[in-house]
Amino acid sequence: MILSLDIGGSKIAAGLVKKNKVFYFKKIKWQRPLTKQKIINQILKIISEFKVCGLKFKVIAVAIAGEVNKKGEVIITRNLIKNKTKIPLKKILVEKFHLPVFVENDANCFALAEAIFGRGKGKKSVIGLTLGSGIGGGIIFNQKIFGGKDGYAGELGHMIIKANGERCACGKRGCFEAYASVTALRKFYTRLSGRKISGEMIDELFRKKDKKAILASQKVADYLAIGLSNVVNIFNPEAVILGGGLTRFNWLIKTAIKKTRGLVIIPQSSTKIFLSQFKDKSALIGAALLVK
Repeated sequence: MILSLDIGGSKIAAGLVKKNKVFYFKKIKWQRPLTKQKIINQILKIISEFKVCGLKFKVIAVAIAGEVNKKGEVIITRNLIKNKTKIPLKKILVEKFHLPVFVENDANCFALAEAIFGRGKGKKSVIGLTLGSGIGGGIIFNQKIFGGKDGYAGELGHMIIKANGERCACGKRGCFEAYASVTALRKFYTRLSGRKISGEMIDELFRKKDKKAILASQKVADYLAIGLSNVVNIFNPEAVILGGGLTRFNWLIKTAIKKTRGLVIIPQSSTKIFLSQFKDKSALIGAALLVK
């Protein structure tokens, strides 16, 4: 068995993984406010809980939001703490648990799981996008992660879609994730209503035909379509697979996918856009695949 962790902007999920199955799935929300040491401590705590319960595993595989280099060092973004912070995560876990450790960007793991076991199975080129508090991207060619020279390829959430636009969590302006994430949806709704509420509440208001929720959702759908069309135009993959919290907003996602067709340079493009098969367990499954 492999112990897989999925460390995102709002939670840590963990489970024992065998092929495309997750056992003893556990999820906890971050105890904010966070510091570098608190992040490390909460990661160590959830792994230790599996050991205390007597659950046996021989490898630790980690999918984490942030920039991950080939040494297993992670640059944590502002979605977790205010300033960018580097954590030598692989080194810390090896020294603590004396087991082999694999660390990779969570969107890469998401895309890998979907390309091998999920909606992209049998396809040579797959792009994965995780639409949550931010936007992560993973590029899979021939069932392998394309990491680029330093391992940072696939940061699709930070392609600029509007010059001098909204401030992004990365510190720059106009990024895709500043316009088409759950965070963006909440921000747009707050500007319209003066209220700060959760994404789930906005979706509930949308279904009740609240005008401000509808306007915020329409805006995010428009920008999501722009980003998706860029991805299709640049990569022309066989499949684009969407995951993350924003995919629970059915109207928004369906509208964005429909609008994408009118924005791509070749309208008859054969690229298919799917929703994730494994949902919140994709990254756990993908992290386990790093071992192979």
